[in-house]
Amino acid sequence: MYTFCMRAKAQSTPIPIKRIAFLARNPFGGASVEMISHLCRALGASASLVMVGYVKENSAYEQVLQLLTPANFDALIVWGTVEAFAPVYAKAKEEELAVISIGGKHPDHPCLLFDSYSGMKAVVLHCIYEHKAKRLAFIRGPQEDAYAQERYQAYLDALSYAGIPFQSDLISPPVDWSCGQLGLEALYRRGLAPGSDYEAIICASDLLLTGVYSLLGKQGINIGEDVKVIGFNDSKESRSFNPPCTTVRLPYREMSCAVYTLLDRVWKGQSVSDLSYPAKTIIRRSCGCTVQDTFGQTSRSLEAVQNRMAGLFHLAKEEKERLIEVWNLLSFYEQEQTKENKARLERLFLQCVQDIIGSSEDIELLHAGLLRCAELSNQNLRPLVSELLFPLISRAQEQQYVHTLARISKREEMLSSFKVALGEIHSYNQLQTLLIKYQSGFRLQGSSFLATKGETMSFAQEPGIHSLKPIIRDQKLLGYLHLQPSQWEASLLETLCVYIGDAAYHIQRLNKPHASSQQPSTDKVQTADIYLYGAPPQELSNRTKQTFTNFEQLVAAVLEAKPLAILTDSLSAVEIMDLRSLTNTKTVPIVIHKRRWSNQEGETYHNLSQVLLCDPALAGSKGFLDRLEGLVSETQPLKDTASAMAKQIFFALHRRFDTPFARWELAQELGLSEDYLTVLFKAEYGLTVWEYLNRYRIWHASNLLGTTTLPVELVAKMSGFSSSPYFCRMYRNLTGKAPSAFRSGRN
Repeated sequence: MYTFCMRAKAQSTPIPIKRIAFLARNPFGGASVEMISHLCRALGASASLVMVGYVKENSAYEQVLQLLTPANFDALIVWGTVEAFAPVYAKAKEEELAVISIGGKHPDHPCLLFDSYSGMKAVVLHCIYEHKAKRLAFIRGPQEDAYAQERYQAYLDALSYAGIPFQSDLISPPVDWSCGQLGLEALYRRGLAPGSDYEAIICASDLLLTGVYSLLGKQGINIGEDVKVIGFNDSKESRSFNPPCTTVRLPYREMSCAVYTLLDRVWKGQSVSDLSYPAKTIIRRSCGCTVQDTFGQTSRSLEAVQNRMAGLFHLAKEEKERLIEVWNLLSFYEQEQTKENKARLERLFLQCVQDIIGSSEDIELLHAGLLRCAELSNQNLRPLVSELLFPLISRAQEQQYVHTLARISKREEMLSSFKVALGEIHSYNQLQTLLIKYQSGFRLQGSSFLATKGETMSFAQEPGIHSLKPIIRDQKLLGYLHLQPSQWEASLLETLCVYIGDAAYHIQRLNKPHASSQQPSTDKVQTADIYLYGAPPQELSNRTKQTFTNFEQLVAAVLEAKPLAILTDSLSAVEIMDLRSLTNTKTVPIVIHKRRWSNQEGETYHNLSQVLLCDPALAGSKGFLDRLEGLVSETQPLKDTASAMAKQIFFALHRRFDTPFARWELAQELGLSEDYLTVLFKAEYGLTVWEYLNRYRIWHASNLLGTTTLPVELVAKMSGFSSSPYFCRMYRNLTGKAPSAFRSGRN
């Protein structure tokens, strides 16, 4: 039992609403998104919920603790382990702030606990007993994460309970939450293949599923048939995979309702106790079950099926009542089939389907649930379900698809415009003006950048949902981005935070005096050699070079002498914009080398002026080195419009390299003619599209040969070659060795 004595607020500035801070490592990812979504739905009209990111390991977040005072918040909700938020608990004790912890047991505060151990154990036993799996692989999460270790222990105990011997080679090494593919690749390197060497893959979190699904898909493995895949957390992503993933759902709804009840008791000075909730197994098709299995023996009455559907589709009370009313209307329509009754039924059912589509759940479950309801009804309703309701589901899906496509297109267009506008501002006042201009388009009720880092700031004065994002760069706190969304759209809010954070960083650099802030007074700019920033390959140029590992040193150097080019593997887009603001580097070509390029980086870099992209496949090519020399000597300068289009081709090749495709398909995707596509790419990189593509595929294959024991035939397929003999010939032509000889040499 816990009883709190609340410190009285300063009488001069009473807070008219209850302001609650929700602290999480990442409010925009993982299970935090689901928890926040449910907390937002349950939020009262006279309270504000402020999402605040906190990472103990980053020293810059120590300043965030200064905000945790009674002047700013009435209570804190902590989402995570006690260890990860130890400084938060210490600050709350110092300030006598009420705290509710979720998922971590703290001795001084009431806790909402969920039994993830039993949930993981139950879903593993489901694979063992229902699907007769005896060899189950496990993809572990981070070593230091308490939840990851708890779920791993549950897996081990499930094996022991079922009498299955432990096999250490089926356990991946600990990997970061975003690196599920690395965990699965570790099993491949041991010579273990899904289906033949293990029948199921258990993932410690849904966050690992993206990499696992991707790697299995590339190898043509059918999930649910060839191998079973299990996740944990029931994220929206787990529902959108093909097939949707069997997982464990945390009791988000129950905890979100309970947390406000506990806080109300705390504010009234009443005693409260810890509460614990079970986690539930959510059966989907990735484990080999069918949608019909979801409504099997446990759903033996109409009410049981409807309750099951309400739970699966995350339906609120009024949405569940709407589902039940649909069935009542269907039964009535079966007796009196009039136009009025049909129209009323269709309107209500379409609204019900919209509720269900919003859950992102497998729509096949709706079909199966309706058929199961028909089986359990006294009347013969199956024909009406198939002939009347099923077509309405298809219509609602089509309408939702068109609406979603239009919304995404509009949002991407607005984000692109916003990003361009951010690149043109030079002060915090301009930033604030821009935020106000765009906030309605992003469905924000308010937005501001708070450059102050003081203990008391004005934010979240209005009831509703708020995000207070600490903007941190180079381990330094620049300020806070305050956004007030109409609903919690994590991906949009995270994107806005990244864009605005980069802009704030850019503004700070522009307004920060450099050691050599004066531009050279002479009209003739001194020309220096090539500058290296970071550790790009030295062989990119035979010219003399100067190396810099500190950005401030690089800035000071370019102020003194204009380089012929800058070669780098670590300059960010923001730092490039900083360099472009200096007279000496407005037109200096910058060559960026990375081992691999992501689509997100493509969006960041493709519009930057006088920037040439490079990777290991290009760095080892004479054609590219000749092109680079022409760029440095100014005999073959970059043309911005053509260069931007060539970068689009470059990133399209990176997206497509691991599957065979024709040149016309690539041209069609980019809206270019085949000939123009070839000319653009050759002018930018010194190689034809196919010369580069073959080099990149061979480079990728060499990585697989050197780090895995995969058969050469599978390496060829995973590298985009449809023919193993052709792959071997191409490999020998470009490397001088056969693939097997290369692997032998590495070993």
